[in-house]
Amino acid sequence: MYTVFEIKSKKGGARQIEVNKVNQLKTVDYQKNTKSGDKIIFDKVLVHEGEFGQPYLKNVQVIGEVVKDIKGKKIIIFKYKAKKRYKKKQGHRQQYTQIKIVDIAKSI
Repeated sequence: MYTVFEIKSKKGGARQIEVNKVNQLKTVDYQKNTKSGDKIIFDKVLVHEGEFGQPYLKNVQVIGEVVKDIKGKKIIIFKYKAKKRYKKKQGHRQQYTQIKIVDIAKSI
């Protein structure tokens, strides 16, 4: 079973995620107002078992369960201007939500 679904990313665009099997762990952009154990329904399915949507399939949903919120690797931003005594060091850790694919439901 091969399914591709789409979720909204923070910058207004969309990100496509591929699922090969159920009970697979996936890391997606941070989902606000979710706790561990919450169910999330992704209804923007692009491909499911060889069927292609125009642009989405209307009768297929991917159901996921939130496992935990995690942080990515720390990125260091360092700004420096020569001969001006200007230095600025800043760090950033991106937040992600880890989900487990529970079911891929197809209704008639």
